[in-house]
Amino acid sequence: MRNVVGLTGCVLLTFACNGGNRGHGARDSSANATNATNATNATSTMNETHGSTAGQGGGGGAAGQAGGAGKGAAGAAGSGVGGAGTPDAGAGGGTRGADAGRDTGTVAGTPDGGSADTPSAKRLSCPPGPFPAPKSNGVQQVCAGFGYTYTYSEGPTWIPSQHAFFFSNFNAPKGGDIVKYTPGGGCEIFIKDAGCNGLAIAPDGNIMAACWQSRAVLEFDVVTKQRKVLADSYNGKMLDTPNDLVAHSNGTIYFTNPLYELGTRPQGVGPALFRRDPTGALSIVVAGGTPNGIVLSADEKQLYVVHVGALDVDASGVPSNRRAFDLSNADGLATDCAGNVYQSFGTIVGPDGKEVGRFSGGTNLAFGGEDGKTLFVVSGVTAHTIQMNIPGVP
Repeated sequence: MRNVVGLTGCVLLTFACNGGNRGHGARDSSANATNATNATNATSTMNETHGSTAGQGGGGGAAGQAGGAGKGAAGAAGSGVGGAGTPDAGAGGGTRGADAGRDTGTVAGTPDGGSADTPSAKRLSCPPGPFPAPKSNGVQQVCAGFGYTYTYSEGPTWIPSQHAFFFSNFNAPKGGDIVKYTPGGGCEIFIKDAGCNGLAIAPDGNIMAACWQSRAVLEFDVVTKQRKVLADSYNGKMLDTPNDLVAHSNGTIYFTNPLYELGTRPQGVGPALFRRDPTGALSIVVAGGTPNGIVLSADEKQLYVVHVGALDVDASGVPSNRRAFDLSNADGLATDCAGNVYQSFGTIVGPDGKEVGRFSGGTNLAFGGEDGKTLFVVSGVTAHTIQMNIPGVP
């Protein structure tokens, strides 16, 4: 993502406390999309893994009991009558049945009995296929009237524990904020002067960010907003302007490092696609070029990178077999459960690269929402949501 138009990231592990379930760099102008159609059939619901014993629902404001084998903490008392709780591993405790904890009362407990803001690792899986052809069901403008500090927006992601999308609003070299958008509500500045581009959900459920200002990949705690450095150098040389990133379910992080927002600062290690393994060690996957938006397929077997192409990913998260894949209509990327790739300027292509649909695009995008079917798109100082018929796993 350059300081112009944008990308999304889709992280496969979601970290939910009470339900639900990235990007980035402005790129050159849009190019031609590929054609043909490729439609498959079937379902569009997002499944979760549950424990074996359901918790009791809260009645008339009473607190729900804790889930059984799932070991969910008891849900806090709700103001309305709660349905029977599912045995989630803490996702909703005893109130999940009617979301009494969140929708009609106070938030249900987390698996540790902690605050509902505290992220906990919970895997959301795609429903079984086959899937229908992707189709949008309406566009809604959001964040109307919000006072953007800067003129360029990028890199959205969905953070389940916060039930909210987050994105970057910046202008290099001036600065940039991280903005929070809560569906059904408005936008607010979440972290001021972060100086980042692409955002994604981190392996521990926090926000990880590709930050051009600090020349680093950072992680921001969703509760305290404190930051920590995940990567800022390689073989003794500084990173340049990290642009976009995505995480594998095993903790591996992939990020792009172009020179877009470097300005007059000295070059560091140079443009490259990087892999950070679960131990924190960095390696270069592809050196040179102008790597930009990045995303993993829902099954984590394909890694797509703007200006790089597609790569296979093995069970350990190691990419190989780089090959051509037309992503010329993208700055940022997202993928859905059917394996389709959403190019931020408005084109959807199947795993074979053939066009299967279109949508109202922007600079960057991310799937999210409680059912994973909300596509959140940012561009400049505007944002909109699109309801899709297939969920995506950010």
